[in-house]
Amino acid sequence: MFQFYLPYAEKFEKVFLQNEIHEWEAKMFLKNIQNLKGKNSTIHASHIYASLRTLLRHGFLSFKRSESNSRIFLYSETEKLKQNRNHFLNTRLKSVIEIEKDLINKNIISLNTQKEYLYELLLKYPELNSEFINLDQKIDLDGEKKRAKLNILDSFLKIL
Repeated sequence: MFQFYLPYAEKFEKVFLQNEIHEWEAKMFLKNIQNLKGKNSTIHASHIYASLRTLLRHGFLSFKRSESNSRIFLYSETEKLKQNRNHFLNTRLKSVIEIEKDLINKNIISLNTQKEYLYELLLKYPELNSEFINLDQKIDLDGEKKRAKLNILDSFLKIL
């Protein structure tokens, strides 16, 4: 998400993906990152403040002074951060859809292999013809379901 050095960059990414930032004090970032970091790890507040300054400088965050206390800054996300978040989520979603399509295609290939083997068994044991026909119909139904899922995933990709 970031093309520059940022302390705790992966933690900031998670915070930005899970939250919409509107008038957050620095302690909200610290609290959210500490929750992500775990109990046994230490977070250096100075690194968080340095990261906030870097994010301001790169245009991902904007700030204003608090009306109640002029020493406190309130941070909000900019349009740049929103666009980056949407692009990141769309890229991740496309990746997940492609992985799912690959799995379904492998399942379809497996069903085709099962069907071929079923025909070999049918030639070998013609007396079990009716049972083999039932199995063949089940395999065909599974294949149709898998192809329908593929069509749905292709439709999702076209929308993105």
